[in-house]
Amino acid sequence: MLTALQDVRAWHPEWVELPKASQKGDTSLKAVFGAPIRYGGRLAGISSPKHMLLMRNPRSREARNEILFSDMKAMIRQHPPRRTAELVLDTLRLLSVVGDFSEEVIAERLGIGKRTLQRRLSAEGHRFRDIVTSFQMKRAEALLLETDYSAQEIAGCLGYQEVNSFRRAFRSWAGMTPTEYSARRAGSRMISQ
Repeated sequence: MLTALQDVRAWHPEWVELPKASQKGDTSLKAVFGAPIRYGGRLAGISSPKHMLLMRNPRSREARNEILFSDMKAMIRQHPPRRTAELVLDTLRLLSVVGDFSEEVIAERLGIGKRTLQRRLSAEGHRFRDIVTSFQMKRAEALLLETDYSAQEIAGCLGYQEVNSFRRAFRSWAGMTPTEYSARRAGSRMISQ
C-alpha cells in the first residue's frame, strides 16, 4: 500500500492534448502538468497510465467527490453531444463536485438563458427536473457502489440540504434505503465471487 501511495503522489499524465495551436507562453503548461503538451487535437485530453485508473483513491475522504468509473464511460465519447439533454447531463457530471444542480446554473454553464434551456429540452421531449432526478438516482447508486461515502456525504454531493430528503428520494427511486441498497449490493457481490 505504501508503494501505491508513493505512486499516486508522483503521478503525472503521460501527455496532455489541447485543441489549439501552440502559443507563446505555453511552455509553462509543460511545467504545470509535468508532461509533454500536444497541440491541435480535436478535443482536450489527458493521458493517464491504465494502472493508475484502477487504483483506489487514497485520499477519497479529503476529496469531497470522485470521478467514478461510471462517469468516465459517459464522459469519453467519440462524438460531441448532439442533444440539449446530453449537454445537460454532461454539465451535471461536471458540476457534481459542487452539488449545485439548479436550472439557472446549468443554463449559465451552457451559455444560454434558463427559458431557452427549457424550450430546447421541451422540443426534445424532456423536462429539466426529470433529467436531474435521473442523474441524481444514477449518481447515488454509483456513489453507493464505488465509494464508502455515508448517506450524509452522498446527500451533499447530490445537492440535498437534508440527509432525510435524500433518503426519502432514494427510497422512492430504489424501493429501499441507501443502507439497504448498499447491503444488498455487497451481498450480491460476495455471492458472485
